[in-house]
Amino acid sequence: MKNSLSDFIAELNRNRKSGLLSVTVKGANKLLKLFFREGELYYVACGDAKGWSCVAQAGDCESSEYFFMPDASFNVQDSNLPALQDIIHYFKSTAMSGDSAAGAKVAGNSPANGKIGSSPGVLENITLALTRQIGPAGGKVVKRIVEQQWHPSSPPSKADYAQLIEFLKNEIENADDRNLFIKEAREILS
Repeated sequence: MKNSLSDFIAELNRNRKSGLLSVTVKGANKLLKLFFREGELYYVACGDAKGWSCVAQAGDCESSEYFFMPDASFNVQDSNLPALQDIIHYFKSTAMSGDSAAGAKVAGNSPANGKIGSSPGVLENITLALTRQIGPAGGKVVKRIVEQQWHPSSPPSKADYAQLIEFLKNEIENADDRNLFIKEAREILS
């Protein structure tokens, strides 16, 4: 059985994890991004909202998937965040309290970390990485780029996927989101 979002956040705190927890928010067409440093929350964003207002917006919706990327960081800290226990309690009492349909995924546990030629999931993992930054339209964007611009060898090489990442990064307007996508995509290829 998969952990609820609130349980997963509590686990990140308990295990003193650092990284980015990205939550796809159904119905809001947004990503809730929670940044942790040694188990403590230091920055939250969801679309244009930051901090508590962002948590409140997302809490009224249902999460479909959450993904934790270890060691991802953001160079800004929000000193006006509520206590992490308050956020956990809030998510327990909202629509995000139930078990997620897709559940949690942790970077580094995917088949994409193997050799490129033997990993049919590389394109899917790159698509997930883009979707975490731009939302549900990520799959359509990848499909369009693959059909119109990307011409890989057969089977695609690491250089082919690097070219795809270059095409896709240009689809992300926000510089911070673009940098997170590039970092995650490079980890997929490594």
